[in-house]
Amino acid sequence: LSDCRDARYGVRGSWRYYECVACGSRWIHPRPTREQIPAFYPSSYTFIRHEPVDVLAERTDLRSRVKRGLLHTHYGYASPPGERSLIERLAIGAAGMLQRQVIQAGFAVRFVPMKLSGRLLDIGSGSGSYLQTMKSLGWDAEGVEPDDKAAELSCKSGLTVRHGTIEESVLPDGYYDVVTMSHVFEHVFDLDAAATRLWQILKPGGLVVSISPNPRSASALHFGAMWSHLDPPRHLQLPTVEGYKRFLTERGFAVSCSSSSRLRRWIVPESVRVRLTGDVDGPAPVFATIISRLLVALRASVMRHAGEEVVCIARKPVK
Repeated sequence: LSDCRDARYGVRGSWRYYECVACGSRWIHPRPTREQIPAFYPSSYTFIRHEPVDVLAERTDLRSRVKRGLLHTHYGYASPPGERSLIERLAIGAAGMLQRQVIQAGFAVRFVPMKLSGRLLDIGSGSGSYLQTMKSLGWDAEGVEPDDKAAELSCKSGLTVRHGTIEESVLPDGYYDVVTMSHVFEHVFDLDAAATRLWQILKPGGLVVSISPNPRSASALHFGAMWSHLDPPRHLQLPTVEGYKRFLTERGFAVSCSSSSRLRRWIVPESVRVRLTGDVDGPAPVFATIISRLLVALRASVMRHAGEEVVCIARKPVK
């Protein structure tokens, strides 16, 4: 993909992305140096700088209680506090029959089952909201965050967050039951060093969950260089389902991957704006958005792993 530009924060320059012929994963070219990367995150890159919020505890509406009910029945977490009404029980039962709803609920805990309860590390913990949620669900949760302001806000809220990256942070070996990364893998500068540290800090049987944009999604193929989740120059690599499997299997992990269409309703309008205006926040004509939604949905209907995100779950063997 040629002449790819920053449509989100306006970092000057253009980049190319190359695609692996074996697995379809993409990587940026020219690859930036470590010294160049801080300039890719301007002062306006502040969406992670806010007080952490437990997204499950703060909401008591029916939809949120149904989500808590699904987390109880499918992931082993405590059921919502208080007695369930008949409507709530029926709604939980109906939602539980729909795989899409079960997966949607799973994103709240990043598909981490409660039976693994113990020590959890979130890499790229941002505002700390996920840590707050997992602590409320019984986890001993802490984070690593490269943005100093976000890390500082998390610590002021009582969370344990180290400022830095997974490659450079001092973390105890064989300590964590689960390590999670949500839209972080694509930003990691040194993947080999990161994979080595993941292996070292996990207990035998420990779990890694990584969620990242899918370069083989229906919308990625439809919009090409205008796909909003390409996000140059911050996204250094974008692994596919097969790319994750190859990368982590070679390093000893047992890997399971899938894709999710959870973000399609946001990504398609954003990509339409990029195509028409060069800016994710520009105007998006309704007709153009509708047509693109239909074309993307049609393409997705005949593809495997066509969702907007790859969900990779990797386990370190017990022996």
